[in-house]
Amino acid sequence: MRNRVVREADLFWSSLVGDIRRRRFAVEDVEGWAPAEALPAGLTASPCDIAKTSETLDRFALDSSALTAAHRTAITRIADCLLALRGGSRPIRNVDIAGFTDPSGDVAHNDALARRRAQAVRDGLVAALNRRTAGSASSFTFRLRSAGETEQIAGGDAVNRRVEVSVEVDVTDVIVHASDTDTHEIPSNLGAAGLEHFCCVKDTGDIVLEAQVSPNIPGDVSGRLTWAATGTAMTSPAVGTDGRTARLSSAASGKFPIELKWDGTRLRQAVVWVIWSRITVTATRNPTTPPSGGSLAITAGIDHTFRIEPAEIITDADRPALNGARTAAVPGAALTHVISGNTLANGATNKWDASRQIRMKVLNPHLFTVAQLPPVAGHLWTGEPVATSIPENYPANGALGNDDTHTGDETNDPYSNGGVCTATDDPLMLLSHGTGANGNTFETRFQFHECLRVNLDTQWYRASDFSLWRFHAKFRRVAGAWTNNGSTFARDNNGF
Repeated sequence: MRNRVVREADLFWSSLVGDIRRRRFAVEDVEGWAPAEALPAGLTASPCDIAKTSETLDRFALDSSALTAAHRTAITRIADCLLALRGGSRPIRNVDIAGFTDPSGDVAHNDALARRRAQAVRDGLVAALNRRTAGSASSFTFRLRSAGETEQIAGGDAVNRRVEVSVEVDVTDVIVHASDTDTHEIPSNLGAAGLEHFCCVKDTGDIVLEAQVSPNIPGDVSGRLTWAATGTAMTSPAVGTDGRTARLSSAASGKFPIELKWDGTRLRQAVVWVIWSRITVTATRNPTTPPSGGSLAITAGIDHTFRIEPAEIITDADRPALNGARTAAVPGAALTHVISGNTLANGATNKWDASRQIRMKVLNPHLFTVAQLPPVAGHLWTGEPVATSIPENYPANGALGNDDTHTGDETNDPYSNGGVCTATDDPLMLLSHGTGANGNTFETRFQFHECLRVNLDTQWYRASDFSLWRFHAKFRRVAGAWTNNGSTFARDNNGF
């Protein structure tokens, strides 16, 4: 797994004999945190509470590895804990047992004595486990270490004649909490060598992450597991009192590195990305009447640029893999365009996509029939002839581009285009000079929401504000031909 920073955590059983001491050992593979699974009925969490420290069995007799009655009571409780937590999704598997001596005696003798003490505790645990459940000791790997006299602690010789029992804790993952449906973990472009990346778009509610700890030991981690973010506030717990959860706001776009620490030691790093884009209108084209044979055509147009924020989501060496082909169908893929009749399915090919929504109103006061109007494959003229109709309205889904059936008028590869996507649009309406009588009028009102959308995992999101604009194509028949009757273009949605 990625970015493993490791240390030995503690075995979390209650204090049973002697003084409980905190110790830290180097371990491997610490990665993430999650809510603990319940213990079996009848066994309280107290012998296995993650807030506790490692169990110390001290006050061995001088120059002895013999277990006392107090040691055996402690070992029995430790065995109960191991059995309770050997199942489930993240069970205890490794148990570390370290032996120690006081400073009397020579180094070689003390090293051997410390090892015998560790072995005695190991043997006691194996016996206690197998007494409760035959063969259960084979579920665990007991890793013995002799520290001899080299790691003295305060309190005198008696407390240094000790064995410390601990388990290795892995932070196996950081995931999106089930309550957060709009944040997605996106693989790094570097694969397993990269960080974990969590992506959402701006203003989609709080980002709620969950850390998974292995073994899945019950208890309150809030005193030991801490979360921190750079560039924004991060609050834990995010869900109830569970310190394995933390939240960040999605109110501002940005790159927010996060880290998890256990007892002050950094265990894991990831990056939260809140995505948005800044819209620039780079060109506008007022209504014109290009040549069109036996018809009058009126057109207008606009060009947009979407600069993706934060810029690092495009430029960082280690970034979420949002390049390349989309991984989900666009919203409304089976719907058809109001004019062309083409489906919306081909409106995006990449994960980034410049898109557009449309609403249309038709003013047909002289009740031209469908046969008198220009032929379209879509549903523009459905219900005609009527004086006023609205054949298409804005969709409720902000990521549904109902005026987006292809990508030929877009550039959607910000990685090769300086971090931007672009779009151009030139809607056109025409009427045959053979339709109507002098003095007749006709009008089609095109209004638009221009936006950028992004495909995160299986979902699409709008990743910009809407840029509003309109083109109202107005026709009047004069001297046997249609003329431009003051068609308008504006960067708003007024006058619909």
